[in-house]
Amino acid sequence: MGRPKKFDQETVLSSAENCFWSHGIHRTSISALVESMNIQRSSFYNSFSSREYILGLILERYWARSPLGTLEQSVSSAQGLDYLARFFAQYCYFLALSAKGRGCLFFNGMSELAPQDGQIYELFHDRYLNLIEGLDHHWQALLESNNSRISDKEDAIQHMIVTLYGINHYAKSNQNPRRLIQLVAMSLYSLSPDLSRVIETMGQDLQDSTSDLIWRDEGDDGQAIA
Repeated sequence: MGRPKKFDQETVLSSAENCFWSHGIHRTSISALVESMNIQRSSFYNSFSSREYILGLILERYWARSPLGTLEQSVSSAQGLDYLARFFAQYCYFLALSAKGRGCLFFNGMSELAPQDGQIYELFHDRYLNLIEGLDHHWQALLESNNSRISDKEDAIQHMIVTLYGINHYAKSNQNPRRLIQLVAMSLYSLSPDLSRVIETMGQDLQDSTSDLIWRDEGDDGQAIA
């Protein structure tokens, strides 16, 4: 029997990420992963052991390199409005420039999975709780320095989550970043007019200088990837 083929882990993880991202969680089998990663099946099991394990690695690197991970940073009340607005503006540009009509890997998975999916569901649900915690923190920071039309924090967080789900779905058919920005700003106007206004402004700023996007990572084809 030949020795397992050596490979660059970042390269194969990127290929596996694209496989899950393009085909969805349930439709991505180990056979499909091995083929897309261009490695031997024995190498897959020796290095990653299972589909669940490699998906955990992919989700971790995706989270760290997309705007979603930025919500885990702490900010002061003086930064609350600008930071939350920047997150939504950057997320729209991420969907437009990086997802290439595939939406967000994380929100696609959350829409597809259910508790009966066991360990894979838990991987995504843990990240969902991180997202809720981040939105909670930044919304509280915004409330300390700005007015809001929704004072109940739980309602506000759910409003933002629904907006993220909705714009993710819409971005699969329309990758115009300005249109995505406009829709998010309109959705959040009923939550906070100030937040909506700053999102619009930041959207224009990002359009003028997309090189400043913190999640941007240039691939071989020059496209932003996450």
